Parts: sequence; structure tokens; C-alpha cells
Amino acid sequence: MKTEIYLGKVNVTSVQNNAVLNYGESSFLKWVTRSKVNSALSRVSGDGNVFESRLNLVNDPDLFDVIIKTPK
Repeated sequence: MKTEIYLGKVNVTSVQNNAVLNYGESSFLKWVTRSKVNSALSRVSGDGNVFESRLNLVNDPDLFDVIIKTPK
């Protein structure tokens, strides 16, 4: 189900991956987000899609994708 939020002239149809929607005065101190997505099928859109197999493979051989140093 598609979610829509209307705030004046702002139209939001998707909020994802640690996103935030602010309206008015906002303050985020030391706000840090990290995300990673692996998709074996990618995005699928349109009508009448057919998938020949239920098997999808993600090959991600990295031990670490990103090394992040956090402040002390």
C-alpha cells in the first residue's frame, strides 16, 4: 500500500534507510546513520512480471564493506 503524506506543498511518497522528515524547527546533534543493501533481484516494477526461479544469489565476499571510525 502506497503511503502519501501531504504537508502544504511537500509530497512524500517514500521514506527509507534511516530517513527523517522534518517540518518546522529541528535539531539533530551527532546523528549518524549507516546502511547497506544487497539485492539479488534489484527493483521490479510494472505489470505481468514473471520469475522463472525462486532462487536468488547474492555474492558479497567483502569481510567489511566500509570501515567506520567513530569519534571518542
